[in-house]
Amino acid sequence: MPVHELSTGSTLAGRYQIIEELGAGGMGFVYKVFDTDIKEKIALKLLRPEIALDRETVERFSNELKLARRISHRNVCRMFDLGKAEGTTFITMEFVPGEDLKKFMKEKYNFSYSIIEKSSYPEVLTEDIPTVGMGTSIIVHKDMTDDIAYTLTKLTNEMKDRLPAIHKSMEVFDPAIAWKDQPVPLHPGAIKYYKEKGLMK
Repeated sequence: MPVHELSTGSTLAGRYQIIEELGAGGMGFVYKVFDTDIKEKIALKLLRPEIALDRETVERFSNELKLARRISHRNVCRMFDLGKAEGTTFITMEFVPGEDLKKFMKEKYNFSYSIIEKSSYPEVLTEDIPTVGMGTSIIVHKDMTDDIAYTLTKLTNEMKDRLPAIHKSMEVFDPAIAWKDQPVPLHPGAIKYYKEKGLMK
């Protein structure tokens, strides 16, 4: 049976000791591991079984890894190897210590943790996908007149029932909180609308 997940303290391929899980996504799980052969901490991505069994996908990963190994840059994570063990496929790469990405995105850009439910795209997704989310924003030029910004805000809020036709994610748009926690300052025209409606003090 292919390995689906790895537990802390276990060993994969006789050399990679699992320290902790760093994250998970549509492709698989990422772990911080200790490579007992080279005596260093590295990162290991364990591909999901359904992906690991797809020969074309694994071949694509192999080709991408070959290309990635030619790149050496401080902003690019180094890729090491594509391996197989215990019925599954994994990728080893450089472990880069640092701040948790979700925390960084929340504090700097006010992004939040979100989920794309598989029911949103049943023809594509087989499970829920964790992702980064944020409130719906419309970015405008600072020189836009207050009247135009007011009208744009009014139309967006008062025709919100039509927004899901643009994109399904718009279903969660809520005028009562739409002005909160935005990554950029609100336009004075938008502020005027929200205050008139009593949504802002």
